[in-house]
Amino acid sequence: MGEKPRNEQLLTGLGPTPPEIQGSLETLAEALRVLRAKRGFRLTDLARATGLSEVHLFRLEQGERTPSIRALLTLASVYGVDPARLLTPTSVSRRITGHRGGASWEGRERSGSGRMVIRGASFSYDAESRLSDSDPDSDDREARGSPEELIATALAGCFSMSLADRLELAGFEPHRIETRAEVLLALTTNGYSITEIRLDCDSAVEDIDQETLDEIAHITSRTCVVSRALMAVPVSLNIRLVLPTSYRFARSAPATAADLSDGG
Repeated sequence: MGEKPRNEQLLTGLGPTPPEIQGSLETLAEALRVLRAKRGFRLTDLARATGLSEVHLFRLEQGERTPSIRALLTLASVYGVDPARLLTPTSVSRRITGHRGGASWEGRERSGSGRMVIRGASFSYDAESRLSDSDPDSDDREARGSPEELIATALAGCFSMSLADRLELAGFEPHRIETRAEVLLALTTNGYSITEIRLDCDSAVEDIDQETLDEIAHITSRTCVVSRALMAVPVSLNIRLVLPTSYRFARSAPATAADLSDGG
């Protein structure tokens, strides 16, 4: 048989995803998110109207799935738009923001030391601080850290904020999301490398089950802004659902069942 037309390849998701097709999927995802927000639909409402599962609809809105032709036509019909509208990029101006940090280093790599500065906050660092496990409860007078800890903090913050947004888009109410990130630095054949980032998260969310939370959170761990910038590094996620009426998070350790049971 001959090669399938390009638009049919896009909709059936066969084969690898070239950049131009991935761009079309992102256009579709954005259009679906905007249309659902304008209509005020929850995922449950849209699933009922289209006959598609909530998980499949959510993945379409994140650019994680390619729709069948039937699904595309059904979505266009429910939203009352031409199917071509779903695959047409919108010409909107996008604001680019700059976020800055700085660092200085004195001496050799092994014996020297440096200082990282972010918006007035200053951290010293050296070989020891990078090659030893960090202690979040340390009471050192001088703030010491490492570039890897800043990466961990950035990903934890971005993931938490993005997860709250995706939960709201899916029709759930997030109360509190607390994420801890651990960046693993190891000596490899190519020298020291970041080999893995581990996320550990407690989430207090109304009217959601653990399976749905897992689905949304794992998509978020791959698609939040900082995670996309770290695509070369494997990111693992462990997430727990806690009751919104009784959540109590520890500063440096996950909440346990005992912590939750006596909270309220």
